[in-house]
Amino acid sequence: IVPELFKTCLSNLAAVLLKMNSLSDARNVCDEAFRIMARYKRPNDVKLLFRRGHVLFLLKDYEGAATDLTAAAQMSPQDTKIAAQLKEARRHVELKRKREKQAYSKMFSD
Repeated sequence: IVPELFKTCLSNLAAVLLKMNSLSDARNVCDEAFRIMARYKRPNDVKLLFRRGHVLFLLKDYEGAATDLTAAAQMSPQDTKIAAQLKEARRHVELKRKREKQAYSKMFSD
């Protein structure tokens, strides 16, 4: 029960930090919650995955966001908020890949 309590408290703290726009701190708190859950061999939590995915998205870590949001979507496939955020993260990943591809093609075409 103690790891669940820590997870809940840290998840709520991350939500507060997110509201305060302290994105790096929110990410660190989410990471710590995941470390605690792993230490006690507890399963991932969909709410925490969504929260960290959202924070990573705002930090422009679209690949990391897509990873967390994909895991959250697999755990809760009917959640439309998760699906919408995942779709947006995947769109940004694809845009980034296209920009990188264009940049590299220009480098090697000269």
